[in-house]
Amino acid sequence: ASIDAEIARYRRYAEVLRAQIVDSVTLIHEDISRGYKVLVEGANAALLDIDFGTYPFVTSSNTTIGGVCTGLGVPPQKIDNVIGVVKAFTTRVGHGPFPTELQNESQSLEDHLEEYIGPEVKIERAGHAIGPYCLKKGQKIKVGEMLQEVGREYGTTTGRRRRCGWLDLALVKYSALVNGFDSLNITKLDVLTGLKTIRIAISYRNKQMTEVRLPRGYFPSHLEDLKEVVCEYETVEGWSEDISQCTSWDQLPANAKKYVLRIQELLDIPVSWVGVGPERESMLKVHAGPARVRSDSQGSGSPFHSLCR
Repeated sequence: ASIDAEIARYRRYAEVLRAQIVDSVTLIHEDISRGYKVLVEGANAALLDIDFGTYPFVTSSNTTIGGVCTGLGVPPQKIDNVIGVVKAFTTRVGHGPFPTELQNESQSLEDHLEEYIGPEVKIERAGHAIGPYCLKKGQKIKVGEMLQEVGREYGTTTGRRRRCGWLDLALVKYSALVNGFDSLNITKLDVLTGLKTIRIAISYRNKQMTEVRLPRGYFPSHLEDLKEVVCEYETVEGWSEDISQCTSWDQLPANAKKYVLRIQELLDIPVSWVGVGPERESMLKVHAGPARVRSDSQGSGSPFHSLCR
């Protein structure tokens, strides 16, 4: 009797859901043929890709642009615009090599301390941490801890702390190579507010041969090789002003703009948007001119757009 009751219950669910279930391949192609714009958003980071990520620390599917083709049945020539979504610093969940990680056991304390020059901050910590997290002007702070707390870098379901580090442009350049980013959307710029200086990893060196600089943009294909790199950094000046209430690019402090534009220059990819908070209204359109002009031969005019992380 209980089995029959369960079957009856699920039949009621089926009637409710029936209208929402369609052949998605046919639906998407019909919409494209009607001239509709289609936006696809990737849920996982590019380096979690089963083929191109840092295996075995990956997910079970393609999270790069190829996932649009294999997951939705959309041919590559239909993809017109690929937007790379990149945090203003780098994070990683769980295990695996992380060249720019802060608070790494192999680092001395001085390697990840920085003077705080921003407004006073008091944040209630997530999880079981005791007391709020506070920042005061003039104090020396652990940057990795600050990025975790101010950026709320905790797993959505597990609550596990994400590992945090400086922005790794070798990693971003590799992601751009695999995905073909046309532009970038840099998020969480506000989290860096208050750091007197900010570091950007621009290339790698091998730990055993530090005098040999690896080609800029080089990203190891083997996990063991990635464990053996050290980063070459460029340091830029930070900003003290709270930018979370800014509503336009022009309102950002000069050093915040310089940080974004330096990323654009080093990657040779235009930054179209920058995020200064968690709200939809916190995404600011960047008015800085393109870093490069896209060729008309790259599928211009197609209705398909994709966001890759």
